[in-house]
Amino acid sequence: MKTDKKTADKSAIIPVRISITSQIRDLTPDDDDDMSVSFGFDDGGYDVDIEVETIEYKTDGVLSDDGETVSLTYDESEEMGFEQSSTTLSFSRSMPGTVTMVRTGSGATACRFSEAERRQHCIYNTDFMPIELIINTLAVENEYKNSSGRIALDYTVELRGLTTERNRLQIDYRPVAGSTTEL
Repeated sequence: MKTDKKTADKSAIIPVRISITSQIRDLTPDDDDDMSVSFGFDDGGYDVDIEVETIEYKTDGVLSDDGETVSLTYDESEEMGFEQSSTTLSFSRSMPGTVTMVRTGSGATACRFSEAERRQHCIYNTDFMPIELIINTLAVENEYKNSSGRIALDYTVELRGLTTERNRLQIDYRPVAGSTTEL
């Protein structure tokens, strides 16, 4: 992708409205679990009658686009369990199937979701100690056009070789009308 000097030197910083939907299905087996049950998603959530925690909220954030890398930054909410935290999702325009998430504050972490390299190591910092997790990416949907878009991540989390939960995170974002600044 060719960029001119002006684009390469400056990034557009665009205020955006963000809508987040998080679905979490605990996969930790107990004595009553039928391990033959499929845990797939359909458009409305999980395709079987299984308890799914769904959290939806809206927030404001900023989008930066330097012509090569797009980053979306927003403050987390108490509903998501990460109050006083900030999250940045980034992707390269040339590799939209790989999304990096960096969270600062409580629950600080850095994770990579990739269709090309599905299993990724991730360190999740808790108040007590850091925990090493494996993120197994099942799908990345990433649409971006005219400073608007949608990122949908479908992944499982493994702890010490045991798949503990399945997550689907969908983030829709749109610019706030009339607001663009240059960095």
